Amino acid sequence: MALLTILDSDWPSAYAQYCNHVWHDGTFLYVGTGGRGTFVYSVAGNGVLTKKSNFDDYSPVRTPAGYWGDGTYLYVATDDGFRSYSISALGVATFISSHSPADDPRDVWGDDTYLYTVNANSGINKYSTSSGILTHVAQYAPEGNSESHIGIFGYGDYLYCAGSYWNDTWALRTYSKTLAIVSSVLPTADGAGRGVWGDANYVYVKVQSSVEGHELYCYSVSVAGSLSKISSVTVTGGSGIWGQDGYVYLADAAGGLKIYSTISGNLVLVETYLAGTTIYGVFGDTDFIYVAAADAVYVYSAPVVTTKPRINYFNRIQPFILN
Repeated sequence: MALLTILDSDWPSAYAQYCNHVWHDGTFLYVGTGGRGTFVYSVAGNGVLTKKSNFDDYSPVRTPAGYWGDGTYLYVATDDGFRSYSISALGVATFISSHSPADDPRDVWGDDTYLYTVNANSGINKYSTSSGILTHVAQYAPEGNSESHIGIFGYGDYLYCAGSYWNDTWALRTYSKTLAIVSSVLPTADGAGRGVWGDANYVYVKVQSSVEGHELYCYSVSVAGSLSKISSVTVTGGSGIWGQDGYVYLADAAGGLKIYSTISGNLVLVETYLAGTTIYGVFGDTDFIYVAAADAVYVYSAPVVTTKPRINYFNRIQPFILN
């Protein structure tokens, strides 16, 4: 029996180039596109999508790279800076504020106090918010353009960043919430981290290398924040990762949506969906799995489990790994 069942799909706009990012805040589904900004959807109990609104589709058109929100406010990392919006009960977004770091934000993560963005060459930026208004608090700034931060995930006391250093010394790095470096790992020569996700037990990072190609790695995390490799698998490409209830979902570029079991941190491929379709992003909750692809946004039923997920700050679902 298949883990997932497709429930609905939609192409947001005839003028969109692709769906590159997807995220759900507990109220609405946000779909990022190339060429037409962000589309807001409601998701019915049976998984059917209803388009509510579209924003940032005017000049300059902003391509989303990451979302975070709570159903009232939405924070978007875009190629035009880090931006905040209010979201009405009808799913209509109204711009509130923005901050433009030295280069484009690539991803965003939040906890109950702060928001964090990673940037291609300017490290990590930390923000406080009040009524959706962004205030820049601190920055980890690498020397020159020596480091590239692509993805970010937070759990407990630490932030985990996927990226790279010009002389190939890390692809996954642990930071404290004060943006101090805790530990770094380089799983393969000239490896560059391209996506990251985690939970209370493990951190998963997608790494690209000219030596090993594309690999998905699983690391355990000590109380002190140090990382130890447990397993790895060869993948096609991509960078989008999400996980819950003993499974990790990888948006594996042209390899489709791949689902891995993670018992004791050992990655085992279970199923593949949309093989041959370029997949850019994946996210989910207790009911549905959402997939951003080159040809549509898809909604699948989530696997039936017998445990309750952890719900972390801002109603974002945290994965619960069965060991």
